[in-house]
Amino acid sequence: MSFEYFLIYTILLLACFLHGVTGFGSALVALPLLAMILDVKTAIPLVVLVAGTMNFVLLIQLWPHVRWDRVRPLLIGALPGILLGVLFLKRVDETSIRLVPGAVLVVYAAYGLLFRPSARGVPEVWAYLFGFLAGGLGGAFSIIGPPVVAYVSPQPWDKHEVKAMLQGFFFLAGALVIGLYVYMGVATLDVFFLYLPGLPLLFLGWWLGSNLYGRIPEAFYRKAVLALLGCMGVAMVWQAGL
Repeated sequence: MSFEYFLIYTILLLACFLHGVTGFGSALVALPLLAMILDVKTAIPLVVLVAGTMNFVLLIQLWPHVRWDRVRPLLIGALPGILLGVLFLKRVDETSIRLVPGAVLVVYAAYGLLFRPSARGVPEVWAYLFGFLAGGLGGAFSIIGPPVVAYVSPQPWDKHEVKAMLQGFFFLAGALVIGLYVYMGVATLDVFFLYLPGLPLLFLGWWLGSNLYGRIPEAFYRKAVLALLGCMGVAMVWQAGL
């Protein structure tokens, strides 16, 4: 195996480990790192496949906690966003593909580190807007998480319910994205040839992360991950500028 493949699968292992701990974040971590090694239009569908696999595994694990009535408005809002996002990915140049998600990561990290959400909750009607934003970012750049996490963070919900709800939404939205990628020729055979050999490492990373779930102080972990994402976002923006 070449050093390039070693780096790719190490990144996927790390991303799935983090996903196992928190229930999301594999795409946020994997995309900026893979974009330094692979063509971005190869990295994005690969990241969606990896995140979809993790979401499916965790969805089975957390199925009894899923509140589908909370998933539904997010998914309805996401449908048009996903279509527009995939169409955008088909037509946009590589510089923009690096610049936009890099900027999103920086804003998301700054928001998470600097602002403390109110515990009063957000009205359900806003779920449609946040779902639309998540679908657009997911279809175009594979980073479906930030808008949805921003929506659920202020909600007075049990953390197991939140994690389960995220898996339900991420899996269904990701499946729609992958279906459109295949239909529109974005997910090529090269992407699947990269994805399939890495499956054992994906499950290893998830297993290690799941075993640490609840053992790491959540506040410390989230701040560390947000700081990492912010640094990677800055790197993507800088790389796009070059």
